[in-house]
Amino acid sequence: MKSLPSITAVFIGLSLFIICASSCSNKKGNELVLFESLNEGLKNSNNTISTQTADFLMELKEKTYDPSTKEHAVVWYSKAMQIKDISDSMYDYISTLAGQLKSNITSIKSDKSDFSMDDNKDAVEAFFVTNNKSNELFSRLKKYKEDLLNIDSNMNVQFRGKLIITTQAFDSQKNNEKDFTNTFFVDTRLVTALALLNKFQNNILIAENQMVEYCFYNVGHTDGEGFFTKLYTIATLSSSFVKAGDEIVLTAGIGSFNDKSSPVFTINNKRVPLNEDGVAIYKSKASKIPGKHFIKLDVEFLKPDGTKTLLTKKMEYTVATDSAIIKY
Repeated sequence: MKSLPSITAVFIGLSLFIICASSCSNKKGNELVLFESLNEGLKNSNNTISTQTADFLMELKEKTYDPSTKEHAVVWYSKAMQIKDISDSMYDYISTLAGQLKSNITSIKSDKSDFSMDDNKDAVEAFFVTNNKSNELFSRLKKYKEDLLNIDSNMNVQFRGKLIITTQAFDSQKNNEKDFTNTFFVDTRLVTALALLNKFQNNILIAENQMVEYCFYNVGHTDGEGFFTKLYTIATLSSSFVKAGDEIVLTAGIGSFNDKSSPVFTINNKRVPLNEDGVAIYKSKASKIPGKHFIKLDVEFLKPDGTKTLLTKKMEYTVATDSAIIKY
């Protein structure tokens, strides 16, 4: 059986941007710089996640041709493709929404020689509130989540409380369309609105990746030395966007072909025990010092031949001192 590509972690390429809320004299310029930095990080994150999701889908499809895994693989590959189709549709819808927003702003700007940053706040509100695009987006995001959860009852149980479609703070509340609009699109500049749409797309790719991975590992594997080739360290950070000083949760685990790998996780030089799900969860506070920071992850485990292996990963996040553009 063909082994998985040597990918290191499901979200290892996901940069964590810590946006420090602070006042500044040149707010417009700083917000533009922050927006560009934010989009660069999101682009890298999205590319990494999309690549790994594609790898899972490719390997899952190959399992449909393997007599030892075909029966289960056909079922789970079908579910994985449903996840992909639903996610692609939602991602493309948000891209279209962003394009329409920028087009509307450009049209208004060309008609006003004295167009200002405050003007585009009014234009954003007109687009999302007056034209009901915010309500439409909220309904589509909710339907997206429900459509994913309805694919499989076991996945519903596994992911109902874990999928984030807006922000962790907003999703944890019982909010309605009005709350969604007021939180994200009232008194909001164009750069903020576009960053929010990018963040929602990032959430979609993360949800897609997690659920496709679940499908992949539910196929099962044939026992025996010839069928075991790799163990994979899976590490995720709880959020792509948090405030300075907020809690960061790192969840780490081993994806393997058996249950005898005996993993030992050491995070920032502290040994972290496994919970009942077989994963290590480490919590810390985001640094308040601007610049790049890392959370070090060391994973020690046994290969099928009994040899001990150590893998080291660094989960990166960046603290920016510009004013916050993401609403929580």
